[in-house]
Amino acid sequence: MIRPLLVALAAFILAAAVQPLLATHPTGPFGRDPRLFERVLIPIYTNRISEGVFGSQWTETVMIHNGGNEAFVVEPTFCDLPVCPPTPPRIAPGATTEMDLLGIRGSSSFPGVLIFIPRTVAKDVVITERIHELTRASMTWGTEIPIVRENDWIVGDSIDLLNVPLGDPAFRVMLRVYSVPFPGCDFETCVVPVDVDIYEQSGEASRPDVLVGQARATIGFGHWWSGFHPGYVQFPGLHQQVAGLSAAARYRLSVRAAGAGAPLWAFAAITNNATQHVTIAQPR
Repeated sequence: MIRPLLVALAAFILAAAVQPLLATHPTGPFGRDPRLFERVLIPIYTNRISEGVFGSQWTETVMIHNGGNEAFVVEPTFCDLPVCPPTPPRIAPGATTEMDLLGIRGSSSFPGVLIFIPRTVAKDVVITERIHELTRASMTWGTEIPIVRENDWIVGDSIDLLNVPLGDPAFRVMLRVYSVPFPGCDFETCVVPVDVDIYEQSGEASRPDVLVGQARATIGFGHWWSGFHPGYVQFPGLHQQVAGLSAAARYRLSVRAAGAGAPLWAFAAITNNATQHVTIAQPR
């Protein structure tokens, strides 16, 4: 009689102990304990030379600076060598170094990775990403891509990207949208519908923008989701969704999740077809 009571009591205590964590993160792998680590999105990462259109060749450089007084290790540890060092590299106070993230790329075909910075040092850590086109490396230093910290994710509101030249034949536009699992979203089955409303900008303070096109896609995570890659969808052909597309007009892209609670982040890369120079339209 006593033994069943003890077993029941132990089960009750265990359930009470884990309930706060489950209530905060019920969706599966976070990657690292969110109480100890800040999750940071690096939006574009392939760690290789990628072939683009018009003979372009692209790569990226991710730099990290420790502006604090405490050395730390970026999680997860990155090593794709046959023999890895016994201890992961520590970033010393005042040090700036390039990050090699190939070890967590795995088989994911999506761009971008999630890394984890200890909360004890996170406020003092600076991370930058630069994409650059190699065939014109002497002409430009490339373009900085925003790094997404945990407070940058947008929940419940639309993401508006302004002044996008969808109809100008001199440019090509790629819209990229990211998400991560969230409370109430089982990462194995959860799907996040993403709606994009396309407005032609009025250019006048007294006249509202005009809705001229729409697009929809979904972001899924699947049973393979590791916790180290974002959910992702891209929209390379938004100009095809606009009737009466104008080369002279400029457009506003309004991106939102068609469901409550889903965190989103998005940006549009606007690339000049002749020079391959990239301009970024990002949330403000």
